[in-house]
Amino acid sequence: MLGSLLAILVVVSAGNSVGVRSSWDEATGWAHPSATDGRGFTYLRTQAYDPRTPVGYDPCQRIDVVINPTDGPPQAQIIVQEAVDTIAGISGLQLRVVGTTDESAVSRWESTPAIWDRPPVLIDWTTRAKYSGLTDKIVGRGGSISAMTITGKAVYVTGAVALDGPYLTRILLWPNGRHIVRMVVMHELGHVLGLGHIYRAGEIMSYEGTPLAPGPGDRAGLAALGTLSCGIWR
Repeated sequence: MLGSLLAILVVVSAGNSVGVRSSWDEATGWAHPSATDGRGFTYLRTQAYDPRTPVGYDPCQRIDVVINPTDGPPQAQIIVQEAVDTIAGISGLQLRVVGTTDESAVSRWESTPAIWDRPPVLIDWTTRAKYSGLTDKIVGRGGSISAMTITGKAVYVTGAVALDGPYLTRILLWPNGRHIVRMVVMHELGHVLGLGHIYRAGEIMSYEGTPLAPGPGDRAGLAALGTLSCGIWR
């Protein structure tokens, strides 16, 4: 049993500001995050049997990441590496960049991966011409694919992120542009791991603002996803 959750990053240019709005569930349209935690974060999806328990990756399993840098800036791989390292450090999850690929996020989302092989999470620097889900105001999209275990738990097995390479390359020219682009990548990785949006400024997962570092809610949410029961994939 497979389920695909994708989240959209909406960017509103106003000087050098970036705003993030609601998340997108392809099956139901615009949706509010499925669960809100008092510590300042939300989950993109929770277990059907317990709305307090998020769907996430098995923290005992390594999460490999591959990058398609084709339409990204020269710093594409370095920026992703920095974002992955930060997210891994906060969450405790075993994220590791293992190389590059020519696979596209579109092909990943349109296919059914061999989930038992747990394909690497894909970070695809792409263009609006290649992926219609990117627009003047949508510069990133990310999410994960889940499978149902024999115990009835949903668990993420792989994911993908699409980034608007040309637009984000222009953002790199802004003051603090590199920090903003890194924030975009971290925001989408947050969705991949299972975080939803939070309506509070100062958080990378917020629907608005340009924080240059993860906020307390981001940190609490990522840490929660990194401390799920070990062995949920088994």
